[in-house]
Amino acid sequence: MEGNGLYSREQVNGVLKAVGSLATVYHVTLDATLEVATERVRQRGDLERHPPDFVSGWLEFIKEHHYSWTHMIDNSTQTPEETLEEIFQYITTAPGLLIEHLPDR
Repeated sequence: MEGNGLYSREQVNGVLKAVGSLATVYHVTLDATLEVATERVRQRGDLERHPPDFVSGWLEFIKEHHYSWTHMIDNSTQTPEETLEEIFQYITTAPGLLIEHLPDR
């Protein structure tokens, strides 16, 4: 399960249940600043569809949604390679989501 989407607690709980003890599950959220996220949206040519107010609201929603069960990475000043290295360091040193179900918060 990976992608550039927002996964619900129910979806992740389904993965945790299906995987059981076969593998360790990690959840990472990239958390760039509003200014950087807005610039990235502009560079993709999508600023008209997703203006700064939308981006701001989306970032706040993500922070609230994944409050206690994700590993947040501020990749505002990182290259893609540096972000990948940080994710690699996290999954090779952290225990992952070793719980049967995610907490409510």
